[in-house]
Amino acid sequence: MILKEIRHSPRPRISKAALGLATIFCLILLPVFAQPSHAILPPVSCTSVADFAISPDKPFLEVLVDGTNSSGLELTSINGFSGTILLSAAAASPGVTATLSSTSVPLTAGGSASSSLSVSVLGPSPPIFSIITVNATSGSLFHTALLYVHVVKPGFSISADPSFLEFPPGGSGTSLINVTSGSSPLVLPGYYSVLVIGASGPVNDTASVYILVTEPGFALEANPMDLTILAGFSGSSSITVSSLKGFSGTVELTADSFDLVASISPTSVTVGPGTPGTSTLDVSVPAGTSPGSYFVGVSGSSGSVFNGTSVFVTVPGPDFNMTANPETLTIAAGSAGSSTISLTSVYAFSGDVSLSLLCASGVSATIASPTVHLAAGGTGSSKLDVSVSSYTPEGLYYVFVNGTSGSRTHFAFVPVSVTSVSTSDFSLVGSVSSLDVVQGSSGTATFTLTSLNGFSGLVTLTANAGSVAGLDASFSPNTVLLSSGGTGTSTLTISTTGATPIGTHHAAVTGNSGSLSHTTFLDVSVRPGPTPDFTISASPTIKGPLDPGAHGTGTISITSLNSFIGTIDLNAAPSPGLSAILSPTSVIGGSGTSTLDVTAPIAGTYTVTVTGTSGALAHTTAVITVNVVDFTITASSPNPVAAGQPAISTISLTALNSFAGTVDFSNSSPVGLTCDPFVPLSVTGSGTTVLSCSSTTAGDYPVTVTGTSGSLAHSATATFSFTNVPDFSITASSPSLVNIGDSASSTITLIDLNGFAGDVALSDTPLPTGLTCGSIAPSIVTIPPQATATLSCSATTAGSYAVTITGTSGSTSHSKTVTFNFGDFTLDASPVSVGPIITGSSGTSIITVTSQDGFIGDVSLTANPSAGLTATLNPPSVIGSGTSTLTLSATAAGTYTVTVSGTSGALSHTTSVVTVTVTLPAPPDFSISASRPSMSIQAGDNAASTITFTSLNGFTGIVSTSVVVSPSGPQASLNPTSLTLGASGASTLTIAVPVSTGTGPYTVTVTGTNGSTSHTTTIAVTVTSPSTTPPQQAASNILGLDPTLFYILIGVLAVAVLSGAATVMVRRKPPSLQARA
Repeated sequence: MILKEIRHSPRPRISKAALGLATIFCLILLPVFAQPSHAILPPVSCTSVADFAISPDKPFLEVLVDGTNSSGLELTSINGFSGTILLSAAAASPGVTATLSSTSVPLTAGGSASSSLSVSVLGPSPPIFSIITVNATSGSLFHTALLYVHVVKPGFSISADPSFLEFPPGGSGTSLINVTSGSSPLVLPGYYSVLVIGASGPVNDTASVYILVTEPGFALEANPMDLTILAGFSGSSSITVSSLKGFSGTVELTADSFDLVASISPTSVTVGPGTPGTSTLDVSVPAGTSPGSYFVGVSGSSGSVFNGTSVFVTVPGPDFNMTANPETLTIAAGSAGSSTISLTSVYAFSGDVSLSLLCASGVSATIASPTVHLAAGGTGSSKLDVSVSSYTPEGLYYVFVNGTSGSRTHFAFVPVSVTSVSTSDFSLVGSVSSLDVVQGSSGTATFTLTSLNGFSGLVTLTANAGSVAGLDASFSPNTVLLSSGGTGTSTLTISTTGATPIGTHHAAVTGNSGSLSHTTFLDVSVRPGPTPDFTISASPTIKGPLDPGAHGTGTISITSLNSFIGTIDLNAAPSPGLSAILSPTSVIGGSGTSTLDVTAPIAGTYTVTVTGTSGALAHTTAVITVNVVDFTITASSPNPVAAGQPAISTISLTALNSFAGTVDFSNSSPVGLTCDPFVPLSVTGSGTTVLSCSSTTAGDYPVTVTGTSGSLAHSATATFSFTNVPDFSITASSPSLVNIGDSASSTITLIDLNGFAGDVALSDTPLPTGLTCGSIAPSIVTIPPQATATLSCSATTAGSYAVTITGTSGSTSHSKTVTFNFGDFTLDASPVSVGPIITGSSGTSIITVTSQDGFIGDVSLTANPSAGLTATLNPPSVIGSGTSTLTLSATAAGTYTVTVSGTSGALSHTTSVVTVTVTLPAPPDFSISASRPSMSIQAGDNAASTITFTSLNGFTGIVSTSVVVSPSGPQASLNPTSLTLGASGASTLTIAVPVSTGTGPYTVTVTGTNGSTSHTTTIAVTVTSPSTTPPQQAASNILGLDPTLFYILIGVLAVAVLSGAATVMVRRKPPSLQARA
């Protein structure tokens, strides 16, 4: 067995644009030759279109600087093509050289040939990326293959010892694979893979070795790595630069593309442990760019450290997709089958698609519609009919459908499984041919069993993964019962452990049923799982504001990734002047928290980062900013002033590091100095306040001014100096409140100080508006001795008036402010309209006196009524504010007016006019009403209602009553028919309805008359049909009395009891009695 070594660089990638036709042939031929029991002839054309295909076996090359790499070029005959193919190659960048091993390659019909392309890169400034174009020409036929070149720095080398192993069947051997770092320090950090191939004749196997280069450096990662952008549009990808092995520094970024417009912003990022940097890559596709696959190279450099990544860009154009349904046909020899070829317009493609066929020998096929027209965004289809000769052996064949429209070509591959007519069997097909499993996890694949030629029976499934450590394969269920023509499925689970070797392994899957047995293979690619790691973060990332010396805390959180369970040692790195303490200093078990305590004695902005280390793993939090704030305070010492005069110091507050607290001020003053409160008492942030102090004794007085905000306190000293300079003082009294119109006087007193002697001129200008003052008398005084002057003022409008009186002697001037207060009142009446009131009675209005500007005088009230109206006030005077009741009456009807005047000294005000309406009393009268204004009576019955007469306005007298029924029919009577009214009286109305009375409405009108005064009330009577219920037999007696006599006594008794208010009673007459009026 020969062990071959293949070198790989980080992130190996196959270009989608370079796959081409050859890749599809690879997909076709692999399943064909997987059946060793049947010989399958090479593809033959169902419709003859001779052509050839070219494809590189490595479309993406990574070449070391000053090194060489190569790729094979495979040429394949299609549809019987034969001839000579001329090859040429060109590199798109200087410093990159492309050389062909053969520029003229003969190709026989149905055969294949190859050539080799060698790519060399020379320093000192090679490009990062380049493209190699290989042109293949034969007559009018022309094809192109593209190879993408990524230039990398020297990496590492690998060797096998020994490189040749010999062992018997079932034996084993060992070869030591040595991986050595290159001599250059510029090895790219990141993951590398090495594919080790063991070959012995036609038998070979592979294994992969994964290498992580972790020298200090940085890694570039694009997200997303693939962009799809239409021509004329743009897209973007985020580029993340991450520190590796403690790297810190600034990384310069550049972006390159041959066909597209690429830019990156920002062009430099600063990274450190746990602090990645990001930049945005913007990619624009110029209008008119041909559809296809492109790439943009992004490189980063920091001094001698270099790395790069790629972003692949797909520029779609109008195109179409082609699929087959069903994708696979199973046909018995001598039979036929069909599949539908579906075509779909992509990106507004419209046009005709020509369909042609390639068929394996023994299988023939026709296409129903060789040309399918697609509208933009539409679909189309054509039926594929496949027939199999009765002489065709069992096996797997295919039909290859080629769809072409201009330069666009797509394929649909339809495998055809040919079965024997007479032999029942089953097929075993996996849902996937390979399975990707992370080391230590598992994966599944579904296997489908299909009955062929009427097979029915129990199929037992087994899977053999060989002796690979930790690799286990099992089916669920492991038996499947197939019915004739039916299908069944089972799930294969591939499990791995941490000990399972990394690389590609093979599992043999076998289905057995009696003598029938079928085996297929599943490639299992085991790749390393994610590396256990941890993250570290801080909350909050900005702390403060803190006072100097105060402590602030934050939480450092450690989170385990990928089952990491190690111990993380924590270390804080504060900027100078900041104290940072962690508790605890290590976290056990992979996850946990630690408390970070920070403090600083001086205001400023500080930073701290916390790094967590566990073996070779190290991560750092984002920068934590700590803001410590403070303030300073200064106080000015005022110039010396004469004793007795005030001196003012300005206290300035300056915020440090954005201090925004509120500072309250206080002072400590010595004996003999009097200080006023600070103005203002507090300041927020920065600002000033003033302190005014005075002393009657000359001397220097130090005052300590302290500003306090929470725990912060700072002080400053101001010195107040007072001298014995000859001076004078001035005082002025503020007179008591007087009414407007009256005069008030202020006494001005001047006293000599420190031996002052001279004349002092007094002034009071300017005066406030509305105040009239006489001249200050005298306007000039001589001191010593103490002198006085008088200022008298008056006002016509209530209010307070401030007058500044200034005394001036040479350059010395002092002022004093006095206040003159003038009061007034208002007078209002409510309501201003009284009545109507009846002659002989009275009405009232409330008179309200309201004080203005402190008025407290006695207001005398006087009523001024018009003739015939009597008006009295109670009380007749009000002090300050209050009310008085105005009582009004008249003996004759009419409309009267009255005003009320209020007088206090020289002040006098009058209310609005109060209007009084007086009316005569109403004449005596009465009213009449019925207790039952409507009733319903059956013919042959009677009913009663109480008629009430009510006296109005003192009416007394006899009221005669009468009753009228309209139309005639019912009979009505009143009892009594005449009433003498005091307050009220009543009469009983009885209505009797003879049996013969017609049904319907009737009106009963009751009239009461007294002299010329007459009033009526009506009762609406509805007569209904007599009851059909037989009358009850009358009792022979009631309480021993004749019924007639009993009811008369009850009626008399009711009238007597109610004293004139008759009780309404409705009763049914005894059958033996006649209705009474």
